Amino acid sequence: MSHTRSSKDRAEREGGYSYECFDWNGNLFRAEGGFATAQEADRAAECAEREMTLQHMAPARSSELEALLSDEELMRELGL
Repeated sequence: MSHTRSSKDRAEREGGYSYECFDWNGNLFRAEGGFATAQEADRAAECAEREMTLQHMAPARSSELEALLSDEELMRELGL
C-alpha cells in the first residue's frame, strides 16, 4: 500500500479526512485534506496512487519504445 488516510479523531481535529500518497521510493507524492468522509479520502488517495504508478511506469515504457525497431529497420531485418 502506498497511501495512508487520517483517522476519525484527526479528521475531527483538522476539519476533514486527509490522505498521503507515497511513490515507490517512499517519497511523498501528494497529500490532500478536507474530505467530508473517509470514503471520499480513500477514493482520492486511490486516484493519486494510480497517477503516481502511471508516472513511474512512463519512463520504462518510453525506453521500451526506443528499443523497438523503426519501420525501415524492421523491413531491412526482414530483407524486404
